[in-house]
Amino acid sequence: MIQQLEADIRKHIRIEHQLKLHIESVEDRVEELERDAAKAEDNSKKDESNLKDNEKEKAQLEEALNRKFELKLKTANEKLQKELGKSHEVELAAKETKI
Repeated sequence: MIQQLEADIRKHIRIEHQLKLHIESVEDRVEELERDAAKAEDNSKKDESNLKDNEKEKAQLEEALNRKFELKLKTANEKLQKELGKSHEVELAAKETKI
């Protein structure tokens, strides 16, 4: 009977030891997953920051292109107005010479 109890105690100790090992491995895995999650969050923040920077850069580029386009449009409009003015002057001069 005592031998049976001793065997039960040894078995219990063995199972307890296995449980401790299992708990340690699970804790290690949890720590590893937490580190991975922290890295993923850092990467996500970096990506988000890069995206915001890219959006700002894109907006600045669009602004610069719009200003350049408006300047070219204004210049072309001024040239057209000058040409129309010259054309109008030529027509007036032609009418005056006919009269």
